[in-house]
Amino acid sequence: MPNRGRTLPAVLTAALAVLLWQLAAEVRYVAMINNVAVGPGSVLLVTPAGSLWSLQMVARTASGAALAGVLVTNLVLFGLVLLLVRSVLAQPIARRWVTFLASWMAVVLSAVVATVVVLPFFIAYLRLPADASEMISAQLFSTTSGGLYSGLVLGLLPALLVALMARPEQPAMVAGYASATYPVAPASDPGRSPYVTGPEQH
Repeated sequence: MPNRGRTLPAVLTAALAVLLWQLAAEVRYVAMINNVAVGPGSVLLVTPAGSLWSLQMVARTASGAALAGVLVTNLVLFGLVLLLVRSVLAQPIARRWVTFLASWMAVVLSAVVATVVVLPFFIAYLRLPADASEMISAQLFSTTSGGLYSGLVLGLLPALLVALMARPEQPAMVAGYASATYPVAPASDPGRSPYVTGPEQH
């Protein structure tokens, strides 16, 4: 796909990923402050967390760490999705489902990185002591697994958008190889095999 044709799908996909990422955080925050029960049948158990930071959290606490966390995680997610999706679209892929899977994995990877990058801000917001290595390790595992799950669930729609906007194409080198290797012999020449490209057989 030409360079200009890759930019728009990548930008739209990155914007959609950030929107879903932040929207999931807002929904989860509303559920938590309204004391939604977390039990075997709770919707919170299967709802992706999205961003670690909610805009409502920033408004309520006026925390600099929370504001920095919102900005950094969304910028990192947007930038990574943009770069990775452009790389996917730069490849001569002939099947939409391949584009979908590659774009989905790009969003998942971006979500995990965006979650881990802002973990120091989250630890500062929670005011965990620096020597609380076990608590920090547990938080790292929790946030990383949460980012992975959020990427898997929330990345489906952006990946579908990429697959729909992409233009599948057959690599020219494959088409050229096929036509050069298997030429069609004239019907009036029964002594020559249609699969031979060398001199005429005798």
